[in-house]
Amino acid sequence: MPLEEKYLEELKSIVDLNDPAIDAVKALSKMTRLLRRYLHEKFDAPGFEATTGELHRFLYEKKFDDRFVVEVKELLSDADMIKFSGRSISRADLEKSYAVVENIFHKGMRGDISHGDSTPLEKDNP
Repeated sequence: MPLEEKYLEELKSIVDLNDPAIDAVKALSKMTRLLRRYLHEKFDAPGFEATTGELHRFLYEKKFDDRFVVEVKELLSDADMIKFSGRSISRADLEKSYAVVENIFHKGMRGDISHGDSTPLEKDNP
């Protein structure tokens, strides 16, 4: 099973958008942890101990596509703000974040996550 399929299945199992009683803040936290784990496993990005800024710097320095870098940074920055401020997240924003994470996994499955020279960057690919 491709790595991304595993992550897509896990995403669906940890966040049920059809659950009317979903805790959106917890769901967002689970999604961002899953995304960080994927980036670490797939691209050898810094793990959970890294700040959002450090992960952003890694993606930028490895010359990932600018749109991808911004997408990841915005998602993780928003999640950090919610986590540390104690504010809530709307259902619409949760669904948008879910779609971003899901799309990243789909892009990875298609080989569409690349660095500056448009070739896939994987930790086992020199």
